[in-house]
Order: sequence, then structure tokens, then C-alpha cells
Amino acid sequence: MNNDIFNGFTVNIFLDEDGDYLAHFVEMPNISAFADTPEGALKELTVAWQGVKESYRKHNDPIPKAPPRKRQASAPSLVSAGTVTPQ
Repeated sequence: MNNDIFNGFTVNIFLDEDGDYLAHFVEMPNISAFADTPEGALKELTVAWQGVKESYRKHNDPIPKAPPRKRQASAPSLVSAGTVTPQ
């Protein structure tokens, strides 16, 4: 079971020109919310996302799924394996 309240979608939060914090899904920017604080914007985005999902259910439409995330390759090792010759 996925405990992510945003179902894997990436959330972007920024301060807009009016001084409000705007939170939205990067993959679906039309799902957004704003508030006086970043925490408030996230809370409002949670409410908006629940409403969107309820609308999809009501209309028997599939709820959008977040695209799979690409795994980042690990950084190359700075230490190379080799033989140490005692002096």
C-alpha cells in the first residue's frame, strides 16, 4: 500500500508575485493550491487532490498515476581498487 498522500506525483512549491505560496503537481500543473505558508499550501493541495480523485471516481474514470521515476545512477567511485606494495 502506498502511503504517499500525493500518490507519487512531484510537488513544486514557490512564492508567487502576490506573496502567496503556490503548490502544484509538476506532472499535472492544473492541480494546485495556495496559502500564506508552504505548509498551508501543501495542506490545501491535499484537499484539492482528494477532490480531484473523488471526481474521477464519481465519473468512473481512472485516477491518474504518476509516471515512473528514473533511478539515478550512483556516482562513480573515487577510490580505485588496486594493490598496495609495502615499501
